[in-house]
Amino acid sequence: MTLPLEIIAYAPCFQLHFARLNKAWLQEHFVVTPLDEYELAHPQESISQLGGTILVTREGTDIIGVLALKTISAVSG
Repeated sequence: MTLPLEIIAYAPCFQLHFARLNKAWLQEHFVVTPLDEYELAHPQESISQLGGTILVTREGTDIIGVLALKTISAVSG
């Protein structure tokens, strides 16, 4: 039986899942930088408090996905 997926707002209790899932993806496709390490350890300060949004995907009691949308300021030329 497949459990329903829930998309929920980030809370501090999800920080380890946020770091684990993002780090695995980064290591598979890129290189984890010091900035990445900081953002993975401090998602509220580096994303949410700067106007971004973090979402978490839960299947039953398992956290199976995360998404971070960062605010990027426009550069005028």
